Amino acid sequence: MSEPRTSRRNFGPGFGCDLIVLGDKVTPRPLEHAVVYLVALVGLVVARQNIPHSRAYLEAVTGRPASIFQIWKHYQRMVFGLVRKLRAARGITPRVVLPPTAPADYAKLRDSGDGLLFGTFHVGDSDLLGCLLGPFFSKRVTMVRLRVGNSDDTERLVGRFGEHIDYLWINRPEDVLFGIKNALSEGRPIALQCDRDEYASRTEYFRFLGTRRRFPFTIYHLSALLRKPVAIAFAVPRADGASELHTPPVFTPCAKASRDEVLRAGAEHFQGVLDTLEGLLRRDPYVWFNFTPLNPPESASAEPAGAGR
Repeated sequence: MSEPRTSRRNFGPGFGCDLIVLGDKVTPRPLEHAVVYLVALVGLVVARQNIPHSRAYLEAVTGRPASIFQIWKHYQRMVFGLVRKLRAARGITPRVVLPPTAPADYAKLRDSGDGLLFGTFHVGDSDLLGCLLGPFFSKRVTMVRLRVGNSDDTERLVGRFGEHIDYLWINRPEDVLFGIKNALSEGRPIALQCDRDEYASRTEYFRFLGTRRRFPFTIYHLSALLRKPVAIAFAVPRADGASELHTPPVFTPCAKASRDEVLRAGAEHFQGVLDTLEGLLRRDPYVWFNFTPLNPPESASAEPAGAGR
């Protein structure tokens, strides 16, 4: 993979994935949680510059001051998520549990032979969604992602699930729109992250965690431009090891609507998605791996959502 990398890095040293895989192979199952707790504690010390971001998020979602124990628990869940990704890359893929209405909705999209825009968040098993849904769609899912300096976990997934997923790196933004159009023309799903706005070309403000915050809105601009449906899902690990999908209703742009009308309808749809996500986070705040600054609140000069920027 020769695409350019950003200077940003995931937590941990370059050999971190190898170390986790080795530890996961040799650690007796009764002790695996203890090992993850220890790794999370080390990560808390090494990546302590991320503690304020975790604290700010946890306080926003719980409404109470966050203790260092809660932040440590937040790190634990992130490490468990990394372990699940690395296990999947070794062939130990979690079972997918779909809600009752999802099979029919997603089968309709699959059987149409048309491409769709698939939105994800840094929640639970988000990085595995393409691997889990690729076989369902019988086509490779193209995942639009930022390639960081140490993306060994991502490259392992590609090595294992190359027939089901590929990546379009936003490190080269000039290639992204062409790559999206090309994949959609082949009827392939495109997966875009919808929570971090730093590399988003279009943003809007939405009600979330007690105030209006800025989120990427590019996926709906693409929907208005290309008239493709938007499906957003959250994959949350369960106690039995399965990955449970939460799927808000699919957004289908009206073929006869104007661009602004599609954007306004998309804004209403995305607000419903965020309401669903907030409900999940209120029940389990540790499932959103939010170790970057929380989405910024609205300024006095911000335009209404769906205003067509």
